[in-house]
Amino acid sequence: MQNILELKIINELNPFSFFIPAYQRGYKWTPKEVVDLLNDIDEFTPRLIDDTDDKTWYCLQPIVVKKRQDQRYEVIDGQQRLTTIYLILNYLNQDFVEQKRDKLFELDYETRADTKRFLNELDNSTIDHDNIDFYFIHEAYKAISEWFGQRDSKFDKGEFRSKFKFNSKIIWYESQEEDSISIFTRINIGKIPLTNAELIKALFLNSSNFDKGKVEKLRLKQLEIASEWDAIEHALQDDRFWYFLTGNKVSTNRIEFIFNLMNKEEDSSDTYSTFRYFNTGIIFTEITDCSIVWPIALH
Repeated sequence: MQNILELKIINELNPFSFFIPAYQRGYKWTPKEVVDLLNDIDEFTPRLIDDTDDKTWYCLQPIVVKKRQDQRYEVIDGQQRLTTIYLILNYLNQDFVEQKRDKLFELDYETRADTKRFLNELDNSTIDHDNIDFYFIHEAYKAISEWFGQRDSKFDKGEFRSKFKFNSKIIWYESQEEDSISIFTRINIGKIPLTNAELIKALFLNSSNFDKGKVEKLRLKQLEIASEWDAIEHALQDDRFWYFLTGNKVSTNRIEFIFNLMNKEEDSSDTYSTFRYFNTGIIFTEITDCSIVWPIALH
């Protein structure tokens, strides 16, 4: 079966249910990136294409997915865009009484399960400041609310809604490959926003490291590793412990600090030196029995 590459209007996403797997990082878009998208949509004017009834459209970057056996779409790349689209649609939905609102697509998370509830209750949610995902989502949603609140009297919200839902498209790439994490790593190795730690996490969760004959055990072990990873990241947010480890207020991806310490082939000229060190496979002798030996115990 061939991979599917096509354009989908934003409104076509609503019937779908998306699954955000454990290897994906949390939501990290800043208010600036959200506002940039809103400005782009606002400044875009659809025009009729010559000799057709079709109009030009605003095109967002690709979303890479793979259809699962449960009919949900696993999001391999584009989670940040997809979440931002959801936030904008959710905000626009508030103009209508509940019975008249669009039923939006679902975002379900393998880890960070509370994120789904948080997204469904954006206007009523109490922010857990210890949850970095909630913080970024809340800041993005606040930026959306403030952006609309700052429009002048000439702004037509209905026109914006129409442009976003019906004249904006995403590049939809549906992969038929078996190994989602392999696709994820290939896509993201050249993207600066992804850190060594996030790529290493994908390596740890790669199904090729486990006994493929035991599907349920594989799924549970991947979930265990992802949960352990989240616990370590959470523990490293304790500034007292962090300063004890580093001796200063280094602003960096904190879990990556640990992997950098383990990198015995550091190359200062290579941004992804630590990832490439782990990618050699030398550390996977530690997980042949579907368990992982973490470099430091934090809980």
